Formats: sequence, C-alpha cells, structure tokens
Amino acid sequence: MWFPAAGRLINWVGDSQNTYLSWDLRPILALDVYEHAYFLDFGVNRGVYIDAFFKNLDWAKIGENFERAKR
Repeated sequence: MWFPAAGRLINWVGDSQNTYLSWDLRPILALDVYEHAYFLDFGVNRGVYIDAFFKNLDWAKIGENFERAKR
C-alpha cells in the first residue's frame, strides 16, 4: 500500500475476519493467503501458490498502480 501521509510504501496485513480500518492507503498489489484462495488448486501447498502468484505478476501494471497511487 502507498501511504501518502508518510510518503512511502507499507505492508498492510489483515487477520481473519477483522477489517482493520484504514484511511488514505492506496493498494498497489494484494495477495490472499487464506486457504479459500488456493486450496482447490494447490491443496496444503501455500508456498507453491505464493511462488505461482509471483511468477504471474504483470510488473508493468504494478508499476502503473504505484505511479497512480503516488499522484
């Protein structure tokens, strides 16, 4: 997330069903690591799911997201 008030990127972690309110944070990239996101395709292999996630990122689009968030 881009945090304009601090002028920097931060990691924002949500836990279970808690919403953790946030203000003025701008998402750049999101990764869901709860079982519902990967279990059907990867079983208990969360690490393989995360590896596949990173192999399939469009870094140019993420860069665009970052530049847009900083505006």
